[in-house]
Amino acid sequence: MNGTEFQFRLWTWLTALRYIRNIHQLPIDTIHSFWLEETTLVGQWANRFLKVHHIASLMGQDADFSNSYLHRLNFGSLITSAGSDHAVKTLGNKGQIDHIIPIGIDRQDFPKRKLSRAIDVVGVGALTKLKNYSLFLDLIGELKEDLPDIRSVIIGSGPEQKQLESLILKYGLEANVRLTGHLDRSDVLQHMANSRILLHTSSYESQGYVFNEALYSGMSVVCFPVGNAASAKTHLCKTRREMLQALRNLLKSPCDTNPIMLQSIEETVAAFWGLYSRA
Repeated sequence: MNGTEFQFRLWTWLTALRYIRNIHQLPIDTIHSFWLEETTLVGQWANRFLKVHHIASLMGQDADFSNSYLHRLNFGSLITSAGSDHAVKTLGNKGQIDHIIPIGIDRQDFPKRKLSRAIDVVGVGALTKLKNYSLFLDLIGELKEDLPDIRSVIIGSGPEQKQLESLILKYGLEANVRLTGHLDRSDVLQHMANSRILLHTSSYESQGYVFNEALYSGMSVVCFPVGNAASAKTHLCKTRREMLQALRNLLKSPCDTNPIMLQSIEETVAAFWGLYSRA
């Protein structure tokens, strides 16, 4: 972090602290910080004058060693949560997690109209190295040898887009893979309702909210053992070869569109409300 970036962050932190002090005219019982990063650090500073219970939630890559804020946090003064056991294992001895509370879905967000499942395989997420879409394209390229009309879509935007466009040309997948760019969430859910399989090649997920969305949309899921994805329609794979075999088996089998609910938003709210009440 250079001097200019630090000055901007410091200004943001001070603005947040002033805002918290101003609203403290109303009774505050609990601070809830999302991400074990600067939000939790600022929350701890605020709690020096609020002196209330402080809940902090691990939400994503903040479990990784690259998170420089972890060593600055006083976990002894926090009530902590994470979205999956996988996130807790990733955090390891860098901090203490007290509760597993996945973020659930709201049924009302999902389209009620049954679609044709015209898309065989879909990927959803930012186009970054972590999401590993080069593997996605590699797998589609090999599947095309047996299934020349395979239809797939990658939804998202990010720094890897140019590279992925080049790989699509390299593998000759112009007729098999479509990059949509960024879409509104309602459009993403429409695509999911029209897709058979979520292929999630990411090397890490804290919870993987997209698993909830895909399964409730009636899709099957093929992924590495990351996040919170376990279900009867989830194929957890350790290797590329296992992913390829799982995809082949699913694409050659009748399409199972039965929805699976991993976690509802009502369950999430109830779990956090339990923390607030005990705090």
